[in-house]
Order: sequence, then structure tokens, then C-alpha cells
Amino acid sequence: MALSCFARDSAKVKLKEYPGVLTLTEKHKEEKNWIAAERGIVREHFKRLEKLKEEEIVVLLVAPITN
Repeated sequence: MALSCFARDSAKVKLKEYPGVLTLTEKHKEEKNWIAAERGIVREHFKRLEKLKEEEIVVLLVAPITN
């Protein structure tokens, strides 16, 4: 029985792209319904997305909220 292993330079591999859309619940479409903890959670999540964008792991597109 023979076993072969191949190493691949991961820098040359093109990753697949998957779109993701973050949407607000009806409650959170009005700013008055947000509490400080929720604002903090969203702020931290957005910071993480920005960091991943800088590392070229994600493509971040931001659109205005419309009702």
C-alpha cells in the first residue's frame, strides 16, 4: 500500500466567496429601541468585520438602512 501526500501553497489558492447579509429585526429598525448593550455588541461585531476586511478575509459592503 502506497500513501502519497502533497503540500499546497495556500497563498495561491483562491477561496470561494459566499455572500452574507446582516439585517435588523423589526424592533431594531428604530434607534430608540436599542439598549447600550446591544449597541456594544454590534460595535464589536463590526470592528471584527473591519479587521477581517483588512486581512482580506472578507469583503465588507455597507449599505444605508432603509425602511
